[in-house]
Amino acid sequence: MVITEKDLHDELTSRIGKLVEKYLAPARQEKIRKISDYITREAPKYRPLLKHAPEYIQRIPPSASGIALEGELAKAQFEVDQMLREQKQTLLGETDRNVTSSDDYKARLLRFIEEIDDVGKAKLAEYVAHRRVVLEFLDRALQQQADGTYAKEEVIHDLICPRRTTSDELECESLNLWVIDERLSYHYYLASDIRQDKLKCGTFNGHRKADVVIFNRPIAFVDGESPYETVIVLEFKRPARDDYTDDENPMGQVLKLIERFRDGKAKDAKGRIIPANANRRFYCYIVCDMTPNLKKLAKRYDFIETPDAQGFFRYHSEYLAYVEIVGFDKLLRDARQRNRAFFDRLNII
Repeated sequence: MVITEKDLHDELTSRIGKLVEKYLAPARQEKIRKISDYITREAPKYRPLLKHAPEYIQRIPPSASGIALEGELAKAQFEVDQMLREQKQTLLGETDRNVTSSDDYKARLLRFIEEIDDVGKAKLAEYVAHRRVVLEFLDRALQQQADGTYAKEEVIHDLICPRRTTSDELECESLNLWVIDERLSYHYYLASDIRQDKLKCGTFNGHRKADVVIFNRPIAFVDGESPYETVIVLEFKRPARDDYTDDENPMGQVLKLIERFRDGKAKDAKGRIIPANANRRFYCYIVCDMTPNLKKLAKRYDFIETPDAQGFFRYHSEYLAYVEIVGFDKLLRDARQRNRAFFDRLNII
């Protein structure tokens, strides 16, 4: 029998490992305890690693902590996600009836479903926890401060969508448009607090900035490029503001903005004129407090008050624009109600 170098290495490694195990075991246990505590307190999204991938945890250096530990866990999670994708393709690729009906295949399928389910729950819990924090900060921003003043509109704006940015620059986690409407998260292009003549997707006469402008293309398959079929405009106002005038108010500002969009001089990102589109629709959200002066002006602009008296709406047929005025209290209350089932289900307090 010929003993190879590999055989010798494996045997020596095994024997040495048994000799030092009693000295290394406490250190390993302490490492697992430290990582488990970190995951429980700081990063619950990695909890499935403890259950389904302990071998990845074992590979993390004992000295890793803070940012370094987060990096090691993120790397381990990436490898697990990649492994799950490969398992899915393998399971889907096994189409032989004798194989798919075997006990081994059923066991592998059940194990895969359990792992993917746990990973999904952990990621969902992290996302829902993020939503809870956003709503808590929004609630605080709407409250009167110690000096009797209220937060400026920029605070609300940045919380929902950072200013002076576009969708090309923002990560999904930075956009909290779901606070207003879940559907706003799905868009072709977004510009937040960008001058109209600086928009990537188009240039317009006038330099006034809308708080947030969202462009969508029609949901259809067409040959070549198509002009934007819908434009969504968000306008934020400072909490408790009540100094609006006939000439300076959010309703008039939104309509003036629409006029500039419809002036037929818009250009696309390549500098080409965007053809005038008589069917282009506008959806506008004005987010503010329902102060007495604003209510008076909303009725003067022929807006209809909502049944809960926390907002107004109007469809402007001349502009093909639906404009909704949403009160801060209603915005916060509705966002909490939409997410309450998730908060309760995941025990997020």
